[in-house]
Amino acid sequence: KMGNDFLIPLSEWAIDILEERKQTSGHQTYIFPADKKGGAKQPNRSGNAINRFIAKMGYDGNTPNKSKAVAHGFRSLMIDVCLENNFSQSLTKKALAHTERDKTFAAYYRTDMIEERRKMAEFYSSWLYERFKEAKREIAQEAIQAASTVLKQNQ
Repeated sequence: KMGNDFLIPLSEWAIDILEERKQTSGHQTYIFPADKKGGAKQPNRSGNAINRFIAKMGYDGNTPNKSKAVAHGFRSLMIDVCLENNFSQSLTKKALAHTERDKTFAAYYRTDMIEERRKMAEFYSSWLYERFKEAKREIAQEAIQAASTVLKQNQ
């Protein structure tokens, strides 16, 4: 982050997603490679490009039954969920690569808290996975209802 190396522990689900993505990506270096057709100068997509993808999915604030979402908001969600579930503020700051503003404290506090961050990543991933499963069930139920409506109309 900000040009600095940063170690990020990944949950089992995140690793599974990355492995799945590798099968369809042609083993590219970046998860979100830049679109060179658009004249991109960076090797990976920018935050603005990610925000455009989110908007195209309908999370633009204008689509009925969908709120507005932006990439940076997912960082905020992670902090909220983890703080509400008793993970410390210092741990969430470390997980998001926030730097310590107190320079004296930062000079002495050098731990990366990797084991605690690994536990938090696994917790947060599990929390997200539960919402993912709920969303899949809702989508399946909506599809069943839509198909049932079509069948009734055709009878």
